[in-house]
Order: sequence, then structure tokens, then C-alpha cells
Amino acid sequence: MAVERTLTDNPRLLVVAAELRQMIAARYPAATFELTRGDDPAGLYLIPTVDVADTEDVAEIISERMLQAQIDEGLPVYVFPVRPLARVLAERGASAGG
Repeated sequence: MAVERTLTDNPRLLVVAAELRQMIAARYPAATFELTRGDDPAGLYLIPTVDVADTEDVAEIISERMLQAQIDEGLPVYVFPVRPLARVLAERGASAGG
């Protein structure tokens, strides 16, 4: 199944991605988002950049809804939270110094 075809054939996929984005933004208003197609696994990727110590905190907010979309609705939508590069580099520098 081509991801491009899935996106055009099933607008529900974009609706669910918007729901997931809203859930994250409600908790982390400063988060930024990228929406892209991915290959491994094939699907629609929502990539929130959130300034948190552990991205698992972000995943917990949306995990139930994302799994519902994947399993019950058959929608290939995935969320991969990342931290800002500046925070990662600052933490790396702090751990290297001490």
C-alpha cells in the first residue's frame, strides 16, 4: 500500500493526526510539529519537538489514541516525539564536563 495513496484515499488519517497534535499541544503549548510520510513502518508520521527531559512523557499522552487509530481504525499514523537539538547538546555538554 503506497503511503501517498493512503493519504489521498483516507482523509481520516489527517484528522487523527490533527487530534494527536492537539492532545500534545494542550499539554505542551510550545511544541512544534512536523507531518511527513514515513517508510519504516509505512504511514503518516507526526513528529513533535518538545522540550522535555524524557520524550516518553509525550508518548504517554497520545499512546492510547494512537493505538486505537492503528488497531481499531486501521490507520497507519505514528508519533515520534523528539527533543530540541539545543537541549540535547546542552545535556551532552553537561555530562561530558562532569
